[in-house]
Amino acid sequence: MVVEVYDPAEPACALGVPADARCRLCEGAWVGRVAEGPGTLTLAARATGHCPGCAHPLTDHEVAAHTCGVCGARAHREPSKPPVDLRDRTAFERALRRMADDESDGDLEAFVAANFAGRTLDEAHARIVRGEAVATGFGALPTLFSPAAGAGRGSPVAARRNTPVRPISVPPPRPIEHAYDPRAMVLALVSVLAADGNYDAREMAFIERFVEAEGMTPLRPEEMRVHRPLEVSGRIPPARRQEVVELMMELACIDGSADPSELRIVESYAVAWGITRASLDAWHARYKARYATDLQRVLGRVRAFFLAPADPT
Repeated sequence: MVVEVYDPAEPACALGVPADARCRLCEGAWVGRVAEGPGTLTLAARATGHCPGCAHPLTDHEVAAHTCGVCGARAHREPSKPPVDLRDRTAFERALRRMADDESDGDLEAFVAANFAGRTLDEAHARIVRGEAVATGFGALPTLFSPAAGAGRGSPVAARRNTPVRPISVPPPRPIEHAYDPRAMVLALVSVLAADGNYDAREMAFIERFVEAEGMTPLRPEEMRVHRPLEVSGRIPPARRQEVVELMMELACIDGSADPSELRIVESYAVAWGITRASLDAWHARYKARYATDLQRVLGRVRAFFLAPADPT
């Protein structure tokens, strides 16, 4: 499984490339980088949805191509840790055992059968040795199972760095069927709860009401962590993602003050799903006002009184 981390402060994320990514199986890791284009000013964190090089509002096609059509800034993945050679049987079994332990599955053969389309351990390893792609339930990139995997000299990533910038013409992506899983929505909410490590009673009650309304079983201890967008995106239809992020913002504000770490998680989902900064700011203002404490309201009125312009009469 490739776990990707999106951070609104990282320029590569604006162009659709994660700040960092790692494969749970082969342990290969990558970081997002942005190469400056001919019209790039200074690479920097910009408003959500804008090019990190020239602040141009990015289109969906530009994000899909990881390239700004105005200044030519281009994002790519750069290896930060080489993958383990899974053709080595010992390394392959060690990697699988580590993942099985993470899933609390003590039966390695059963774990392989469940996650490698019913294949045995021997069959899965033989395909990897032959350099064949192996369908898995981990969501790993197929190239991770190829001896040629990587981004060295001559790879598509390396070649792109020296390719002249051309007008972008990217066809719209084909519609993807998403299986709705209410549990995935809960995991997104839990990510806000777990962001600051402080499980406030009001936040817990908010999530528990959602769990009860959806008719789901109570949260399990292993679910109480930050879940990145990639881990849940495939189970939340695009039409419902804005609703999820708004719920996340409400949860962040429900204790009267949104913690910066909670807001960063909300923003990471918004960036990954193409939700605008204007929407985030509007939701933040709405729920900050709704859940403001009595003391905060009093201080707000006092501040407004002293900052109000004097009556000329």
